[in-house]
Amino acid sequence: MRGAVVRQYFLNQLNPDATLAAYPLQGLDPISANKTRHDWASDMRMLCDRTYFISTPGLAALMLLALHLVSGPASAQAVPAPAAAAREWVTPPPGDLQRGLALYQAQCSACHAADSNKIGPAHRGVLGRRIGSLPGYNYSSELARSRLRWTPQTLNAWLEDPEELVAGQRMGFQVENAQDRADLIAYLATLK
Repeated sequence: MRGAVVRQYFLNQLNPDATLAAYPLQGLDPISANKTRHDWASDMRMLCDRTYFISTPGLAALMLLALHLVSGPASAQAVPAPAAAAREWVTPPPGDLQRGLALYQAQCSACHAADSNKIGPAHRGVLGRRIGSLPGYNYSSELARSRLRWTPQTLNAWLEDPEELVAGQRMGFQVENAQDRADLIAYLATLK
């Protein structure tokens, strides 16, 4: 029975339109529409490593043939992971100080203050400070480990999407409008 299941698995891999409800083999994930030829090759290598599948010589040959057909002759070589794209830092446009103050009071003051920690840290002196380093505030471990500094560019990225800048942070608020971000940054720059 096990050999029939494995043969069906490989036949389905050779036909990308075929699906199985779930792998009947321990330790394998269900087939998904996002699987690439490389993923299939990795799954097949994992099957080849399991000694109880190699007990049938014909089955071992079928697995190796399927591995070659699906992933090509270069499958034995390690495929390097794609390099992460370098972040593009965007300098915000000039901001309006008075509008920034109004936005700060309306959107930020529930969690932040200039001179005291609230739910979020105090903002006085934020520009130039290392992210996650204000004494007396309990930052998430991800922010505390960050090596970035607050600049207009990092503040712009943070306000646009905090989670993208530092994954695992705890701020659940974003400012989608670029001019609003610029106005807030202009105001924060005055808090020295």
